[in-house]
Amino acid sequence: MKLKLVTLIIVVFLFTVAHATASIVFYDDFENGNLDNWIIGGRQLGTHTANVVTSDTGSLCGHLYQRGAFSEINISQNFSFDPNDSFYFDMKVNVSSTTPPASNYFGISGVTFNFLDQNDSILGSVWYIASTTDYPSTNWVIPSRSVNVISENVWHNFELDTLSLLSQITVDQAEIMKTQMLFETYSSTWPWPTVTAELWVDNVSNSPVPIPGAVWLLVSGLAGLVGTRIRRKKK
Repeated sequence: MKLKLVTLIIVVFLFTVAHATASIVFYDDFENGNLDNWIIGGRQLGTHTANVVTSDTGSLCGHLYQRGAFSEINISQNFSFDPNDSFYFDMKVNVSSTTPPASNYFGISGVTFNFLDQNDSILGSVWYIASTTDYPSTNWVIPSRSVNVISENVWHNFELDTLSLLSQITVDQAEIMKTQMLFETYSSTWPWPTVTAELWVDNVSNSPVPIPGAVWLLVSGLAGLVGTRIRRKKK
């Protein structure tokens, strides 16, 4: 009987760990001190920064900073498309600019979810950004693109599921092969005005339950099961 119980525990344990591992596609809290999990992109990389810093919350976080005209810096991660995916992250942004001479001279900071086809072409996008002018939120909006304006200098705790993102735009879901999560700072201006855009991001995941928590719950349950079994035998 003891052998059967131990075997059952092992099987359940391995199944749960395998299931939890499968559900964790990506997680980064930046405590490793680098951006090795990310693709770094953008123009003028030599004059702009993508790094890891200590945030005002006291934890390490991803950090994007750019100051200048007609420039950008971003970090991104691509996922195989799954309509059941959800994305979780904490983000804070800040943008500022000298007085622009035209409404379409702007700077932005935020996150974009791009839905890509088999050729990595963008089928549709959903933006959560702050901007120095309202130009992006009024002129960028088309059926395949949604722009959501967020407030600056506060931490936002995002919980976004794929179907809710897709409900904001018009795309052929059958053509989607990848979901790209892209954090960026960007300036559309040259040579004036000077735009400063900054972004902090932490605790990025597309799973609501981290593996350690799932395993801990399993171990606690198994410990209780074994304890109950032992007490029954003693009676």
